[in-house]
Amino acid sequence: MTQIQGGFPLATIAAELNAAAAAYEPPDMWTVSTDLKQLPDVFANVALALRTYTQRLEGQYPIDQAVVQEIGQLYTGLAQLAQAAQGVEPLFRQVHEADLRRGETPRISEEKWDVSGV
Repeated sequence: MTQIQGGFPLATIAAELNAAAAAYEPPDMWTVSTDLKQLPDVFANVALALRTYTQRLEGQYPIDQAVVQEIGQLYTGLAQLAQAAQGVEPLFRQVHEADLRRGETPRISEEKWDVSGV
């Protein structure tokens, strides 16, 4: 990937998204769980932005319909990724069920099972 310097705002924002992901360190696994619930929004919002841009091109610029249709396939694909991403958080909850259960419905004095020193 190349560093974007001005120009097309969608490319600039996408580069910033990558930088944000690289700098982001969730403080704990509870945050990861919450983040994963929002993962589909990443793809859905990019798809929406691309669709909005395409609609502007189609409505205000002399662009050929073949180009509009090709870009349309891209935002349709992103929307499909958003739908597929909805399965990530339930999978996380399934494979980390025991850990989540201990945090969501702790036993009496659960904190006494601090395994960080083991």
